[in-house]
Amino acid sequence: MAFYFSFMIYDIHCHLDLYNEEEVNEVIKRARDNDVKVIITNSVDMKSCKKNLEYSKKYSDIVKLAVGFYPQDALSREEKEIWNKKEYDKFEDLKEFVFANKKYVFAIGETGLDLKHGKDINSQIELLKKELELAEELNVPIILHSRKAENKILDVIRNYKCKKILHCFSGKFSLIKKAIEDGCYFSIPTNIVKLEHFQKMVREIPKDRILTETDAPFLSPYPGTKNEPSFIHETIKIIAEIWNMNEKETEKILWENFKSVFNQ
Repeated sequence: MAFYFSFMIYDIHCHLDLYNEEEVNEVIKRARDNDVKVIITNSVDMKSCKKNLEYSKKYSDIVKLAVGFYPQDALSREEKEIWNKKEYDKFEDLKEFVFANKKYVFAIGETGLDLKHGKDINSQIELLKKELELAEELNVPIILHSRKAENKILDVIRNYKCKKILHCFSGKFSLIKKAIEDGCYFSIPTNIVKLEHFQKMVREIPKDRILTETDAPFLSPYPGTKNEPSFIHETIKIIAEIWNMNEKETEKILWENFKSVFNQ
């Protein structure tokens, strides 16, 4: 695998807690070696919030913490096995954790709605609204999951003033236009290398609304390989081609977008 060296690369959505300790050390080393400057590790329950807090402290020069509850009735069988989910977390526990560790909280995420695996949409919406209010209170962005619920989530989030990032958004382009009008941002995953949907998004969404993510260890651009933040350069290559720019110019735009969204 050939790596492209740069100065302005970031991953706003991965899950470091899904690697083992040895893997995390290697993933962080490769990220630093490839000039990744920021990795936002997203959480789905209290267990992952606590583990990701540890990583944000251990690798404080590069790792930032996003805390949140995934729509918990929507975990697939595989996800339940990965996260070892046994019971619902209480939002009060999350809020207590957030304010006890406020200086480390960089974003709220991963949260959202899911109608592919989940059925109790009313409970999902209730939880999402609480997390949107928390993002407003903290003045941090919120990173949103919207599997098979793209239209519904846009209706829910519209009136909240926090900055909203639609992670790996797979909705119709009429909904993308609606989200743009409502001020949303879009994080483009590394599997843009093989999915026309994300390539089309990059062609049609304003340049200042696009961010980069991996969703690591998922969605690898390399078959048979776990995804990781150092692979972000593959996304940048494709975006640069679509924008008809060199990679440095592309990185600069993407970095400015990051600074704007995360108040850096």
